[in-house]
Amino acid sequence: MRGLVLAVLVGFALSARAAPEDAVARFDRLAGELVALCVDAPATRCFETAFAAADADDDGRLAVAEIDDLRRDANAWFLARRAELSVREQTVIALSLATLNTAGVARVVAAYDRDGDGALDRAEATADVRLDDRPLPRLVRDEEAVDWAAIRDRLGAVAGAMLPAPR
Repeated sequence: MRGLVLAVLVGFALSARAAPEDAVARFDRLAGELVALCVDAPATRCFETAFAAADADDDGRLAVAEIDDLRRDANAWFLARRAELSVREQTVIALSLATLNTAGVARVVAAYDRDGDGALDRAEATADVRLDDRPLPRLVRDEEAVDWAAIRDRLGAVAGAMLPAPR
């Protein structure tokens, strides 16, 4: 579920200039589409769909501004919809957002930006995840597919403490 939520959050590039209710409505539509896809579809397809949705300018990269718009809108959506979510969903989403908010978008991008262009391409965005044909909710439970230790190292101690503990 945590991986699914992260993928869904990464998949939304909503306009920062939109009124909060517009952002919430669009987030609802996109979340419904991505959740329906990512529950059963191969993680590779889920990621490609989410990346394309987040890439607001269609340049094949996720810039700090695109991810920061997403973070801001995801926070607004969560505040508007949290009462409608289960306790588990609230917890997973709150921890996911807290991780991004604590680490900071610029720091997350810098931690993954191997070529130093200030944005993440597909390979950089998946540096610590080996996508395959399994649905994302199954994939993220596989310690061979997700390098949680590397993610913790990249995000720092405070943000890393919010991620799954090593087994």
